[in-house]
Amino acid sequence: MAQNEIIRMDAVDFIYSPRSPFENRVLNQCCLSVTEGEIHGILGGTGAGKTTLAQLIGGLLKPTAGTMTVSLSHRPGGIGIGYVFQYPEHQLFAETVYEDISYGMKEMGLSADEIRQRVEWVCSFLELKSSYMTRSPFSLSGGETRKVALAGVLVLKPEILILDEPTVGLDPRSRSDFAAHLLNIHREERFTMIIVTHDLDLVSLFSRVSLINEGRLVFTGTPDGLFRDSDLLHLVHLKRPLYLDIAHLTGVLPSGLSQVRDKRAVLDLLASKLGGRGAGA
Repeated sequence: MAQNEIIRMDAVDFIYSPRSPFENRVLNQCCLSVTEGEIHGILGGTGAGKTTLAQLIGGLLKPTAGTMTVSLSHRPGGIGIGYVFQYPEHQLFAETVYEDISYGMKEMGLSADEIRQRVEWVCSFLELKSSYMTRSPFSLSGGETRKVALAGVLVLKPEILILDEPTVGLDPRSRSDFAAHLLNIHREERFTMIIVTHDLDLVSLFSRVSLINEGRLVFTGTPDGLFRDSDLLHLVHLKRPLYLDIAHLTGVLPSGLSQVRDKRAVLDLLASKLGGRGAGA
């Protein structure tokens, strides 16, 4: 593997139920390289193979063919890979929010003081109210439930964090807030982050992005490079977000997305340019 390369995939295939009447080839000759510390997006439509690709990276599945290498340092007090599923209810199970967030740390054998400190840290970071700690995670809103699922992984200090469709089902404000939390977490922890999504509003977060279509990786590069390729976007039935089109037309982003790292920042620049109030106002 190249220097600072944490994930490498070479000519990977994946087939569900191989050599059976239900055989289904989901991934075909996929090659991918992810650098340590980057936020790497995996984009594609429904059924393109995004989640299968993420589960291969996370070790939940094994390739049918090809090679896959994940280089971890196995730091003390942390885990190698953390995975946040698309539907948080699939990984929440404890009677209270506190028990759910702390469960993994108890299994790691951390002390009660260390567990408490990490829970306090992650709740402050994600703006989870202390009053939630004694409530059932299933009594919270969709956005708060998603935060609890994320919190239970973040406290384990993963080297690689994988999020599968983290904003699905959230309203626009909740999506924006959740994206801002992800960016702030990455700035503080500097771990590698893999985000699987079809939500193009998240693309400005990404260092690089890979586009998957019908089981093949058809693009890997910068968000700017993806958005400049209108033919490719049309091929996979994706469209550049309207706010980015407006930002380019008004000259707010003449050089592309490299100036910003989240949607709200673009909207604030637009508001300032047009004489309005910022998106966070």
